[in-house]
Amino acid sequence: MDWIPESTTVDNLPDEVLAAILKLVADMPVPAWNRAAPFPIAAGRVDRRWRALVLGYPEFWTNIRIAHRSRSWIWAALFVKRSQSCLLDISINLQSYMYQPNSACVYKTVQPRGRAYIPMAKALAILGPHVGRWRTIVLRAWENQLCEFFDFLRRAPRVAPRIENLASQAPRPPWNRSSPLPAGECCMVLRSAAEVDC
Repeated sequence: MDWIPESTTVDNLPDEVLAAILKLVADMPVPAWNRAAPFPIAAGRVDRRWRALVLGYPEFWTNIRIAHRSRSWIWAALFVKRSQSCLLDISINLQSYMYQPNSACVYKTVQPRGRAYIPMAKALAILGPHVGRWRTIVLRAWENQLCEFFDFLRRAPRVAPRIENLASQAPRPPWNRSSPLPAGECCMVLRSAAEVDC
């Protein structure tokens, strides 16, 4: 069928219905190897209506991923701003980064002896001021980066009351495997805390 009636096109959907459909897509898991722009960025490039829609709904900007590309750091700051007061679902993967302080670039490299090239503080500088909005945290980091993260949570007790889920992955976690993740004392509604084996 070459002809599609105009009444069946996406353009005729009410904004609320289109927003609900787009939100379902925005919340889908993204593979680690995916190099495409984050969904709200890509959806905003479709046409003016979609751009106005994603800019008008802060819920589209709640999935923040800091991953294997330097642009993700810029996007993380943009997502924090555009998500307004919504709860945030955060994924941080710092294991394969080498930081060059005098360069805007972040390079992927093999990590020698478990030392982090990018301090967790770089990610926490963007996300830390909004710790009260964190809902889900997934960390893939080296031992010293995880220590930095949990030290941040310990220094701000009861500041992260909305964290419901926390998962971390490290080659050698900096705590005893038989004890729980060191987050419980500062996360009042934590439903699950998991250590993922590498």
